[in-house]
Amino acid sequence: MTIELWFLRFRIKYSPYLLIAETFEQVNLKCDPEKSIGLREQFEGIFPRYHMNKKHWNSVKTVLDVSGSLLMELAARSYELVVSGLTKKLREGLNSL
Repeated sequence: MTIELWFLRFRIKYSPYLLIAETFEQVNLKCDPEKSIGLREQFEGIFPRYHMNKKHWNSVKTVLDVSGSLLMELAARSYELVVSGLTKKLREGLNSL
């Protein structure tokens, strides 16, 4: 018996900002530490990811109470957080794409 597990990783240079599990029912997103706490309290489907930095990363279960629009907003913010941590040279390189 073979068990295959996979996930998609979206990243900018070497910094991931979105991880999607094999079933697409759960994604991991980088988040502002202050906002993470509020989101986890408000939504059952948002919780700290056990194998990542819980201060900066949330898991989002898309099959629970998280709307598609909120998921898109969180994904965009995750991207922005990673871009803001890049060097000026790398950020300028992204702008030229």
